[in-house]
Amino acid sequence: MSRIEKIAFISSFWSLLEIKVKDHLSQFLDSDLDLLIQQILEKIKNTENPNPLLHVFHMPVFLN
Repeated sequence: MSRIEKIAFISSFWSLLEIKVKDHLSQFLDSDLDLLIQQILEKIKNTENPNPLLHVFHMPVFLN
């Protein structure tokens, strides 16, 4: 996954998760981005009733 894809993935979970580093993601190392992604995945796995609509409605759109 590229750095831009990692940042986009993490950004798409702002409303779902309480991550407070949104404005500084571009300054994170790749290893830190990977750690955030792992935390997001773990939190989703531990959610009893995940709601995919929340994720889709808050997903950022990047035009090519």
